[in-house]
Amino acid sequence: MQPNRIRWEKVFQSQSLILFCLSAIVILIRSLTFYEPYERDLMVYAVTARELLAGRPIYSDLWDIKPPGVYIIYALSQSIVGYNRFSIFFLGVSSAIVTLFGVFQTVKIVTRHSIAALWAAFFWTLICSDIALQANQPNVEVFLNALFVWALFYFIKSSSNLQKDNSDSYSLQLEKTDWKWLLVSGSLWGIASLFKQVALTTPFFLSFTLFIFPLSGFNWKKRLLSVAAFVTPILLLWAGVSAYFSATGRWSIFYFTMVDYGRRYASSGFRLTSDLTWSEKLFPAYLALLIPTIALSLAGLVVSRHHLSRFWLLLGLCALSIQIAIALPGNFFPHYYQLWLPLLCIAMGFSIAEWKRNTKNQSLVMVTIFLVGFVTLGSQWIDWKLTPDQVSIKKYSEDYFVRLPLKAQEINGLLLPNETFYQYGFDPGFYFETKRRSPVGIINIGTPFIPQPLELQNRLLFDLKQKKPEMVILDTFFPPSRVTEYLYENYVLLPHLHQSGNLVIMARRGGNLLRRS
Repeated sequence: MQPNRIRWEKVFQSQSLILFCLSAIVILIRSLTFYEPYERDLMVYAVTARELLAGRPIYSDLWDIKPPGVYIIYALSQSIVGYNRFSIFFLGVSSAIVTLFGVFQTVKIVTRHSIAALWAAFFWTLICSDIALQANQPNVEVFLNALFVWALFYFIKSSSNLQKDNSDSYSLQLEKTDWKWLLVSGSLWGIASLFKQVALTTPFFLSFTLFIFPLSGFNWKKRLLSVAAFVTPILLLWAGVSAYFSATGRWSIFYFTMVDYGRRYASSGFRLTSDLTWSEKLFPAYLALLIPTIALSLAGLVVSRHHLSRFWLLLGLCALSIQIAIALPGNFFPHYYQLWLPLLCIAMGFSIAEWKRNTKNQSLVMVTIFLVGFVTLGSQWIDWKLTPDQVSIKKYSEDYFVRLPLKAQEINGLLLPNETFYQYGFDPGFYFETKRRSPVGIINIGTPFIPQPLELQNRLLFDLKQKKPEMVILDTFFPPSRVTEYLYENYVLLPHLHQSGNLVIMARRGGNLLRRS
């Protein structure tokens, strides 16, 4: 017993060391783009989080279109690290590492094959910062991925008898269910939905597996109880959140934001993605670099086609739910497709384990894995050599976010320390770069393709009349409104200042800034 115990301890220690090294590599890769200019989504989260910590209430004062989860986690990071780049870097790195360990544990619990699990973690390390998918910065999808892998892990763990069958592979059984792990899994998916509602697509499909898997000695009462244990935490979380906003007098704006505005957003069709064909939406060009890893993930399906494990069905349902989650917002932006990455790595790990079990030519397996790894590393290496500014230009096909910090420095030079400005548009990055607070709570107008709700227009108009910011940055990309009419009446273009693009910098009539110009 003692030699076996020592042997397993050494294996565990080596696994921990490898995972630690992979985590360090993730940190190193992310550090290459530490100074990349931030895109607007991240700035909305960061600036909203700062204002939350300053006491402004979400939705009734601070308004944005997403559920509260992402603002809370950004606020938590800022309370630990501060209102700076490190807080955003910390979120991105920690989420990627949490997902790395989740990928490893999920593959390991299904395959009982530590080497396959380590390979899955290795491929996650290579692709989790993919530039084409904008995955090197912590948009909402990085949090969804971290919650997804661990929710899936506990969903699988709830089926305590993942038994080895006669074909030497592992099949998911549900004859014995550990209810507490179903509760944990449901809770994690509930939390994920508080970041983005589309996260509910996966538990919706997985709940059906509790009915459709062939079961032995598992009656309908237990089936219903298992579904209840899985779904109840999700319902309770949303009931609690709804009760909170109702008790604080914000139910109306919360419901409008989560339901009505979300419906309008999904049907708006951004100009950037509305012209895409369905084939481009299903498999866009920026997924091309992942073709080798996709091929490897499907290899095990081909090898084990004569005795398919039920886990393939589980992966298939997850894949279907992910594609639906990508499509539901109605706009197919690159960062949405990050949701594929952890599932792809889990499928690769499972595929490697199946391939190794069902082929006699182990050398072929290893050569294929190394070849796919080499090709994947080479494709990522090209992006790792870019400067932070070049990365931004490659990701967004323009230098807008590169120029924004420079424009912010110019604004800081025009304003005195006690003077304020307001940006009318969707670029709160000006507040982050200048380290100045917005005089009003509505820091993000939304999208140019959906008219701002009249209630929000009225409140913004009232606040602007009260606060009278010295400067306004007006985004002319947005359609005319009551607010823009007020701004044009009370603000004028700053003389002797070069104006370019869709951003117009204006000074208040009769204000100190205009007199100094």
